[in-house]
Amino acid sequence: NELFFEEEARLWAEVYGKQSDKPDLESLQRMLENMNHLLLSLELPWERFIPILYRSFALYMRHPDENTNNRKTYQLSAQLMDAVVFLSKNTSFIHSVHLFCNVQIAALKKLQDKEAEVNSI
Repeated sequence: NELFFEEEARLWAEVYGKQSDKPDLESLQRMLENMNHLLLSLELPWERFIPILYRSFALYMRHPDENTNNRKTYQLSAQLMDAVVFLSKNTSFIHSVHLFCNVQIAALKKLQDKEAEVNSI
């Protein structure tokens, strides 16, 4: 368990360009908590937002901005709708990854508590 988290901390540090010989488990915990918050925000009921986004886009296109390229607006809106549809179809996957992060955070906290107990003796 300890080796897993040390390796994960090393990989995260490598991704972020941090140079350290010792794995930083506290930074890893903060990253996992931030990822957890991100995943939690992605668990919205996206299918309920699709009609709102569509109506907003339709209203926007009825009163186009002369300084905006309509073709680019159509492309960006289509990409946004594709992303929302993808998120709405994958809520169970997002929720599962969110739960996995919770398990990792709890296991890491347990490891840190154990290390603190050993160091206090």
